[in-house]
Amino acid sequence: MKAGVESIDPLVRPRGTTEQVTERIREAIVSGRVAPGTWLRESNLANQLHVSRIPVREALARLEAEHLVKRVPFRGTRVEHLSLDQVKESYMLRSLLEGFAAKLATPHLTVAEIARLEDLVVQLKRCGQTGSHEEADRLHREFHTIINNRCGSERLLHWIQELYNQFPKSLHRVIRFEEPPEEYRRIVEAIAARDAELAGKLMSEHLENAAPAALKHYTERLEHEQKDKSILTTRTMSLSSAERSAD
Repeated sequence: MKAGVESIDPLVRPRGTTEQVTERIREAIVSGRVAPGTWLRESNLANQLHVSRIPVREALARLEAEHLVKRVPFRGTRVEHLSLDQVKESYMLRSLLEGFAAKLATPHLTVAEIARLEDLVVQLKRCGQTGSHEEADRLHREFHTIINNRCGSERLLHWIQELYNQFPKSLHRVIRFEEPPEEYRRIVEAIAARDAELAGKLMSEHLENAAPAALKHYTERLEHEQKDKSILTTRTMSLSSAERSAD
């Protein structure tokens, strides 16, 4: 399976729009195929997508506004690597925004949508029994999407999606199999009862409860990456020293 910039599918049409280019690069970053810290060269992206550098440059500017990439003066553009504080902030904001979205959505969710939410709770419980992380990740996402899409606010949806896109892919897979089905069941019950205040409160609490496990996972990942960098630096210095000695 391809990774990095090479994993981005080229556009079929020779003259892709900025919107199309932005979507392709965004999807590659959000999916985790292009990892945090990866340098995105305009020329490489243009060649990979079969477009000129102009829509690539405009796409990178948009992605920077979404906090997915960061321009480094005199060096280029790099996929953003969130700090621990930024991840904490994202969870706090998601708790507030998605709690409000659930409150707004409760009067508008249809009987069929509520039935689907109930079915998702059953499937998530089954995933907990089998340890199906990939499937659970998809079900979690669908649960939240159904509710958020009924909030009636395009701007609120945009903010929630932007926060979701910023999350490292690995954090989407930090699944708490014990609590979520029960938390989700209570959320669905509140929605079915058309208790908007309670539904919003429970959704906020659900995301607050998810934060500790994700933060612990991300902290361990950052420590692991720092350890790998230290080992690489030590090896590089040792090789350089050996080469100088040989000379």
